[in-house]
Order: sequence, then C-alpha cells, then structure tokens
Amino acid sequence: MSNTNKRAFTLVGAILLIIILFFIRYKKTNSLVVVYPPKNISKTSSFKSFTHGLPIKSTDNGQLFTFPDESPLVRLYLDIVRDTVCGLTLRTQEQSVVAHPGAFKVPLDVEKRIKGEDWASIGITMIGQKRLINVEWSLRFVIANNIPGDFIECGVWRGGSALFARAVLKVFDVTDRHIWVADSFEGLPQARTGNDHNEWSKQTYLRV
Repeated sequence: MSNTNKRAFTLVGAILLIIILFFIRYKKTNSLVVVYPPKNISKTSSFKSFTHGLPIKSTDNGQLFTFPDESPLVRLYLDIVRDTVCGLTLRTQEQSVVAHPGAFKVPLDVEKRIKGEDWASIGITMIGQKRLINVEWSLRFVIANNIPGDFIECGVWRGGSALFARAVLKVFDVTDRHIWVADSFEGLPQARTGNDHNEWSKQTYLRV
C-alpha cells in the first residue's frame, strides 16, 4: 500500500472515530440540558454551540422552554444559515458598505457586523448577528408557547432575516405559519415634509 493510501485510510479512520465518540457521549448525556441565554451569544458560535451533544434549552427573560427531541445538528445548521445571511461566513470576501450615496466599500469590521452597525456587501441582511439570534429565540418562544400567528418583516432589503426565520420554522417542522416580507424594493421615497431630507432616497444601494 502506498503512503498516500495509508494517509487516506488513517484520516478516514480518525474521522469515523470522532463521529462514534461524539454520538456515544450524546447518548450518555442526553438527559442533561445546556442553557444558551441570548445575551451570552455574541460572536459566531459555530462548532462550540453543539459539540456538547446535549439537548438545547433556550431562555427568554428567565422563562425556559426546551425541545427534548432537538438534534444537535440543528444548532450547526442554524449557525451556518444565520452567519451566511449576515455575511460572516465568507469573511475573506465580505466587505462593509458605507451608508453614502456612492455606497463605497471598506474592509469588513466583524464587531460592527455582529452588532448590525454596517451594511453588507455579500450578506443579504443588515440587522447583524445579534439581532438574528434574537429572531431565533423569539420564534422558539412563540413555538414553545403555542402562540398563534405568522412572521412578517417590514423593510426586508434582500430578505436575509426572513430567510433565517424560515429556516428556524423548517427545522422544527412548523408548517402552519407563513413568512411574509414587505418592502418597496426600490429604496426609500423622497421626503414629503420639511422635517426630513432626501438623502435616503438617493441610496440606490437599498434597491433590490
């Protein structure tokens, strides 16, 4: 057997061992609960969020609700969707867009993107990672407490946060709620009173 084949078999064996150990640990500890308060989630959680191998319990203003059958892979999927729509997945390619009639681009500031304080170039939402986390926990609260109603986002730009909301409903197999989006998709209109100005109407970058 060549050295290349040996290395390939070694790599495959190591990956299989990691997967087996992960699920053994999950099986042994699935009676426990991990708490993820929204205020404690800021930077991209990526692999850290789900490698505990435990069911997820989320919290909102001290009220806990849990999804006992939730797969640990749900956390991975939602992290990927969340960070993709806000432009944090492709950090080497993503840039920030300055709110200016010319909409020029500058290097990505990750801290601003987490807080939703810049405009995305590749990303498809402006609200940032923290507000997307809030969207997820709000939807979890609604689902857990059987609160009726649909989800609507007013002023969607490219629709990233609504897309993420749809992903949250999808992973929990929620089929009786709709996602609505509302926007002019042409940017903002000209000012109609003397108390405002027309600078926002010149922001062609807001058109979709």
